[in-house]
Amino acid sequence: MYFQHDDGPGTGFSIGDEDFEIAEQVIPREGEKIFIKNINSCFGNKDFTDYVKDDNTLMIVGLQTNFCIDATVKSDFERGYKVIVPQGANSTFDNDYMTGEETYKYYNDMMWPKRFATCVSVDEAIKLMECSIDVCRFGKFLFYD
Repeated sequence: MYFQHDDGPGTGFSIGDEDFEIAEQVIPREGEKIFIKNINSCFGNKDFTDYVKDDNTLMIVGLQTNFCIDATVKSDFERGYKVIVPQGANSTFDNDYMTGEETYKYYNDMMWPKRFATCVSVDEAIKLMECSIDVCRFGKFLFYD
């Protein structure tokens, strides 16, 4: 499933703005869910909250590590979900305090592991998703664009 963040009219990140659109490289396939949110955590969208109420595991990838991804990882954890974050599958921009790479390392190597999420290799994440198709109920896969 996909999430788009709507910062409101005039921000450049709102419905109808070019930067609001999902990148062509990751366009959802037919039938994949798309949710819109206006706060950093995906749990600001009641339709999403209802959609995942029977799941126990969520895998999260996308942009921005230090905003939407972090808020969602922690919100999922606080609600009792097992949270999976594949290595190299989230990203962010440089800011006034850290480069995007330093920010990525801070969250993926220090903040989330053994606290809020299980950080796994991409290969392991793929195996977990394959398992969900073949045998077990994995949960949901969240993609932020």
